Amino acid sequence: MALSKSIQKAQIPLPCELCEIETKIQWKCIDCNLLLCDKCKNKVHSKFKKAKDHKIITIKEVGLHGDDSGQNVSDTQCKDQQDKQIRIKAIREYTTELSQVIHIIQCSDNAFWIHDYDPDKIQKVTLQPDSSLKVLQELKDYARCTSLTRNGDLLISDLTSNLKILKGNEKKLTISKYNFKSYDVDAIHVNKENQLIVGAVKKLPIDYSVPGGGVVMVMNMEGNHQAKYEFDKNNKPLFTYPIHITTTNNGNIFIIDWIAEDNRGRVVTLEKGTVVNIYSGHPDINSKNHPFKPERIVATQKDNILYQTCTIILCTFWIIVVIFYSTAIQWRLE
Repeated sequence: MALSKSIQKAQIPLPCELCEIETKIQWKCIDCNLLLCDKCKNKVHSKFKKAKDHKIITIKEVGLHGDDSGQNVSDTQCKDQQDKQIRIKAIREYTTELSQVIHIIQCSDNAFWIHDYDPDKIQKVTLQPDSSLKVLQELKDYARCTSLTRNGDLLISDLTSNLKILKGNEKKLTISKYNFKSYDVDAIHVNKENQLIVGAVKKLPIDYSVPGGGVVMVMNMEGNHQAKYEFDKNNKPLFTYPIHITTTNNGNIFIIDWIAEDNRGRVVTLEKGTVVNIYSGHPDINSKNHPFKPERIVATQKDNILYQTCTIILCTFWIIVVIFYSTAIQWRLE
């Protein structure tokens, strides 16, 4: 009864304190002092260290166990915290012709480039009112990663030293002037200054037993090299396999760097060429048995960083993990 009164006082349903999305609270962990939805209790909290020793009660039992377990639910988050929460909501679903949607980039208000590499296929699609996708253009070429220049040209990496380009309304890819000799390029990203940033390796396949081999390079739109990040000030390698890149408005570069054959990795942050942060997963979720395996990363307009891992897990704060298969889902941040 005390719980229902608290919810009435709060006037808005409080979300699960792990995923911060689901408002159907069913559990509370006494040890973590967290309110949980059923999914997070079973899929996320269960991966916390020593989770099996935690005392979890049903929401109906809140207030019956002494201490602060009967706290007013409306006090679990202050108004400022609620205002700063990022919501992600699926508003529409589209089924594609691809077996997997490896990458999505927006090229206009309602048009997107998507691609798959089994089979090799790159499509330009538009979203239709009936939740279908209309294919405007299709290329049967291999694309490891894609990015758009500020004038709308499509850049494509294919694990060679030369990027390919689709200019304007052309129908075929051509070899671009963006050449990174002696390196195989995987990740490509064009920042707001229209600089091309790539993640590359000296040779494939990667020998993960040997440190280093990865490099991040910056080039202008004329094809001139501007920066190369390979070693720190102590001449130690910075990267092993930089496979995806994004940037924020202040110029910081975020790189997903794989460090093991099973796709274990980390997110490395560069500020003016200096490593200012390395994120290797959440200590209560990721462990030796559940390693951090990031695959894709993107920055929102407000410089929140979203990443995708090899498995679907919803994490706290601004970290939201999404993986796409043959269905493209349109999300809205609230």
